[in-house]
Amino acid sequence: MGRLLLASLALLPLLIGATGIGLDRAFQQSLVAAEKLRLTSQVYLLLAAVDIDDGQIIMPKVFTEPQFSQPGSGLYGFIHRDDNGKFGSHDERWRSSSAQWLSAEQLLIEPTHKLSSSLIEFSESEQFFILHYRVRWELADQSHLPLVFSVYQDKASFDTGLAAFRAELIYWMATIAIVTLLTQFFLLLWGLLPLRRLTQSVAAFTRGETSRVQGEFPMELRGLTRNVNALLESEKRLRERYRNTLADLAHSVKTPLAVVQNALRDTELDKPLLWEQMQRMQDIVSHQLQRAQIGRSDFLTAIDAVVIARRIVNSLKKLHPQVHFNLPDAELFLRIDEKDLFELLGNTLENACKYGAQRIAVRVASDVHRGEPYNVISLDDDGPGVPGHLRETILSRGQRADEKQAGQGLGLALVQDIMMAYGGELELSTSELGGLQVKFFFPTLKVSVG
Repeated sequence: MGRLLLASLALLPLLIGATGIGLDRAFQQSLVAAEKLRLTSQVYLLLAAVDIDDGQIIMPKVFTEPQFSQPGSGLYGFIHRDDNGKFGSHDERWRSSSAQWLSAEQLLIEPTHKLSSSLIEFSESEQFFILHYRVRWELADQSHLPLVFSVYQDKASFDTGLAAFRAELIYWMATIAIVTLLTQFFLLLWGLLPLRRLTQSVAAFTRGETSRVQGEFPMELRGLTRNVNALLESEKRLRERYRNTLADLAHSVKTPLAVVQNALRDTELDKPLLWEQMQRMQDIVSHQLQRAQIGRSDFLTAIDAVVIARRIVNSLKKLHPQVHFNLPDAELFLRIDEKDLFELLGNTLENACKYGAQRIAVRVASDVHRGEPYNVISLDDDGPGVPGHLRETILSRGQRADEKQAGQGLGLALVQDIMMAYGGELELSTSELGGLQVKFFFPTLKVSVG
């Protein structure tokens, strides 16, 4: 928030200052344009009032504009003879009563003033606005008298009005700047308050006071809080999985280690027994490491489960050519690690082939399970199946429904562990083909963005 305020303090005065300069310049230009229009109308007033008799300029003593008749009024009129585009104080033919006691120096009239080529010339000095109007007056003898009508307007009232406007402008610009800064400060406090609450909630989680980010947040932060909670939940499950794995590993290798220790105490070593126990410990360690490496799906790239199933089936056809596989044409994208998906489908399909299935059907669909949307993969076979009272048993590590086939009874237990790690469910039931149906329910996880 401090950086936002500093940025506002740096940029807002510049923007308001630029706005003030723009307004001041626009107002000044409008005043100058108004003065030019006013002086032009005054020149037209002189042109309407002038009369020339035998080359002599005759002007009335009283004008419609009373300032021409008031000495020192600030509005002064002059008529000069135009000498080839030049005129000076010596060319003066008439001046208004208001300028009777003003010298050429006071009016800043140069000894020789050169006119521009235009008919009307408007300029300003430090003290006056000046407008010169060139005419060629036709005399009775058809000759022409070139004249320059000039009007001078004192800038005192203009400068006073402009100074008053600038003072008012500075006051209001400063007021707007202060009000805007205060408003922005409180808006930032209000707008960043949810972020502060989010920070406090995360801090409470790190202190162990809560298990997730809690609180009501605006719509813009809900996606962030959901993703943060998903990340925290993933880390929590990862820690629990590692802790449980270490505990299971210690418990599982305790018995084989005791056997090895007793065998080592004997004078005659039973090498087959030692080899069996060492192999058992190696299997246990491999299984526990696999469990510990199972990932979460929230932050993984989606992969097509049908493509993975097709690759597994192509490998199994070489080992079990008698089995007919039926694969779907549809696609089903899941956020799951590729190795985990290979473990899930590979173990299940291999079990179906190993236990006598001749036909295996793989189906994919999107369905609602227990009120929540899920992506479903179902594997059906025509094998002997598994009795209902053994279906829960074979999901436990080391438990098998058929002791005739080789193995450690770890396959479906690992499948169960993977599904639980991804927040999914594994369901065993009777297949329409007469054998076992295995259904994988994957939650349709989507990373929220708002």
